Amino acid sequence: MLLDTSVIVEMMRYRRPYQYAAVSSITVVEIVRAFKTESEMVESMNFMRRMFYVYEIDDEVILSYSKLYQALKESKQKIADADLIIAATSLAKNEVLYTKDHDFEAVEKLVNVKIE
Repeated sequence: MLLDTSVIVEMMRYRRPYQYAAVSSITVVEIVRAFKTESEMVESMNFMRRMFYVYEIDDEVILSYSKLYQALKESKQKIADADLIIAATSLAKNEVLYTKDHDFEAVEKLVNVKIE
């Protein structure tokens, strides 16, 4: 189970219990960048790494990203690069992607996405 940033933000905002799952390193970036001070950034980064398994961008993710990018380009669809990297991570690591972000509808036929 790979959680998109939108799911993590909701968990934090509404203080919902955390479940063990994975996230993309892009999700870590999107969470950490919301904090203003370096100490808050470091604290949030450490928190994310303690709470979730973090998939880094490796060769499998790069290849999956490139394939998804080409497929979307051919179908004249677009999705933000950060979201596409998260989708590629899900595909490369054979994880179901859970999100609240309807932008991922663009990759629903290519990636196992559950939009809540």
